[in-house]
Amino acid sequence: MTQEALVAACSTFEAAASALPTRMPPLPLGPELSTDGRPTTRAVALGDLIKSGAIVHHRPGPPSSSDETPSEPGEARYLLVRDITSGHPASAEEPLLYPLIRAGDVLLPMLAREVVARVATGEDIGTYAGSGVHHLRVTDPDLIDPWYLAGFLSSAEAGRQATSVTSSLSTRSRVDPRRVRIPLPPIDRQRAYGHAFRSIAEFTTAVRTVHDLGIDLPRDLTETVAAVLRAPLADRQPTALR
Repeated sequence: MTQEALVAACSTFEAAASALPTRMPPLPLGPELSTDGRPTTRAVALGDLIKSGAIVHHRPGPPSSSDETPSEPGEARYLLVRDITSGHPASAEEPLLYPLIRAGDVLLPMLAREVVARVATGEDIGTYAGSGVHHLRVTDPDLIDPWYLAGFLSSAEAGRQATSVTSSLSTRSRVDPRRVRIPLPPIDRQRAYGHAFRSIAEFTTAVRTVHDLGIDLPRDLTETVAAVLRAPLADRQPTALR
């Protein structure tokens, strides 16, 4: 690595690390209670929301005629399970499958050690869900907030409801989000919780960025110092053995 690149890497790490405290998510909202002190929110199984059409559960399949069909056939970018769990952009290119991922779609793995749901934003939009990914689309945003849905699906309680162990030797569990019972407060309340969940997701991304930079930077610094130490040795002329 050149000196200029190393200086740039140090600056990037310092900027990311110093910005981290400003990305701290807000404290959670308190529960909505009735006059007798009991929670007022009803819970609905996600499977029932899918049956009602409020959420569409897409599954990867062969190409079909659609308004989402690309103008030209070819390779498409796919969002894989490892991308969802690591917070990285779509990382695979494969033959086209449908449908396209839209902004606000919720994606989560079919097999996982820990359930992580992700809302499609930025580079996710216009890619495709890989074969190991559940692809959920909210069709009624006045009933369900996508960020609220993804945040709750990522919780430990939802994970317990959604998962079933595939075998005694497996380290991953099969995930079926249809089994999860989701509390459905009024939409304005959901959006407030959704904002908190989104802040948590963005903070998680920022922490991972600092972590990744923090792993790479010491290695680059070590190699730079080692290169400096090797330089005098490389400049020396070999001497003949006597």
